[in-house]
Amino acid sequence: MFTINPAALHTIADFYDAGLHTDYSGRGMNGTGCVGFSTDTPGAATAIAFELACALAEQEEGLGYDLDAVREYLTELTGSQHCESLGRGLITYWTGLRVAEM
Repeated sequence: MFTINPAALHTIADFYDAGLHTDYSGRGMNGTGCVGFSTDTPGAATAIAFELACALAEQEEGLGYDLDAVREYLTELTGSQHCESLGRGLITYWTGLRVAEM
């Protein structure tokens, strides 16, 4: 499980014009919250997962993070990635990602 800086989440949400959900409890999560983004833009979930992986790498290693770190985070994130329909759009959420307490 990873924790991510809330500022990074807001930056990503603003860039993709996505709704940010910091305590989303998806199907089968029994009330446990995680990070999710809602959008009606096709393909946004893939781009957001990449952005999350970059943010996690930067958070852990600083601005000099490398592509290998991004690959590792992306692999972990996509293993916990789920999507659900919201009617007009989708929410993509990562059960292994929580917001860091500041």
